[in-house]
Amino acid sequence: MTTPTISDSVLTIRVPSSLKERLTNLAAASDRSVAYCARTLIEEHIADAEYAAELHAKVKAIKTGERRAYTAEEARKELGL
Repeated sequence: MTTPTISDSVLTIRVPSSLKERLTNLAAASDRSVAYCARTLIEEHIADAEYAAELHAKVKAIKTGERRAYTAEEARKELGL
């Protein structure tokens, strides 16, 4: 976890009131600030979202013909299995 510094950026987002309430409750229960909890959750889960976006881009490239997909049989043959 990084400690905020002067070079940190500010991000403002709109969320449903129910989500804000959950975040506020989490902050209170963990004796942390809402900002700390939001930043921690983003840091912990952004890699998963980036991976999902990468997979989505690959599927899109396959569908548009920009990338080739292999059947299981083709892959086994290529790998000598």
